[in-house]
Amino acid sequence: HDPYLNVKYRVDQTIVSTFDAQEYIKNSAHDSDPMKLNSFDQSRSDKIGSFRQIIDSRHYSCAAHAEDWSNLPSSSIIMTFYNEARSALLRSVVSVLKRTPSHLLTDIVLVDDCSDDPDTGRLLKGLDPKIKVLRNIERQGLVRSRIYGALNAAGEVLTFLDSHIECNVDWLQPLLFQLTQKPRGIVSPVIDPIKAEN
Repeated sequence: HDPYLNVKYRVDQTIVSTFDAQEYIKNSAHDSDPMKLNSFDQSRSDKIGSFRQIIDSRHYSCAAHAEDWSNLPSSSIIMTFYNEARSALLRSVVSVLKRTPSHLLTDIVLVDDCSDDPDTGRLLKGLDPKIKVLRNIERQGLVRSRIYGALNAAGEVLTFLDSHIECNVDWLQPLLFQLTQKPRGIVSPVIDPIKAEN
């Protein structure tokens, strides 16, 4: 309970030592209409699995960067979610883990805004020790949930991501580099749209 915000949330202290991606996805909430629950084709998302190769969609000049990335600050990644499709949430977290240099990733803070199934977030702790899970006791919305995540983050920089994204190659380093140039700045990546049917 945070008296400043006057709202209750719970840090999930349970230990999850193993993780089975197929079982996790299989136990997600489903509807006969795959587009109904999440406004994207959940059945196709479930078939993709936890990780996929995606096109390097960066501008060609980004691949040949000349910036010094050797002394970048570390970041906490904060994702909030409410009744997110498990396959999309899992792919988001796995893409952060696989496409972020380990020394730049302090932790991933998942904030469950009181989803119907508390296991949606809790079970993801079995993926990596850097994952923390907070669960709101009642719905708080995006902004308050992100504030709770920030209060529980340990990185030098806070990076807020949606819970249905896939990080691309070298996604974090340019953002952190911009902050070394303008420490009071706010940076945002270019977001490639994904068709709801795919």
